Amino acid sequence: MAFLRLVLIGSVGAMLSFAESWSGFLVDSECYISEHKDTKAGTHPASIDNGKIVQLCSPKKDTKTLAFVTRDGIRHDLDPDGAQKARDLISKHPEMSRYSVNVSGDMNQNTITVANISLSK
Repeated sequence: MAFLRLVLIGSVGAMLSFAESWSGFLVDSECYISEHKDTKAGTHPASIDNGKIVQLCSPKKDTKTLAFVTRDGIRHDLDPDGAQKARDLISKHPEMSRYSVNVSGDMNQNTITVANISLSK
């Protein structure tokens, strides 16, 4: 019985250690998608000014759809709980013009199940 309990505790600890972390930015998802669609057809991805798009699409307190964009410009959806955590962060820091954040959690296809989200230092 003690061995089984030890195996169970070890398994839970191992599952928790699989969480990943990323650095990037919170954006208004609809704005970010729209800005990328507005780039000229045939534009090489390396010529797109992602920093400008991130700045332009920085979320506000009333932003409906939030996403996380990695520093190399890959957009990921946030799970509903993660989106709420992001909204809480934005409401605590409404003066920011760009939300540079660290996100930890699990990736499932293109959606991050957010365990933690915090401002980058």
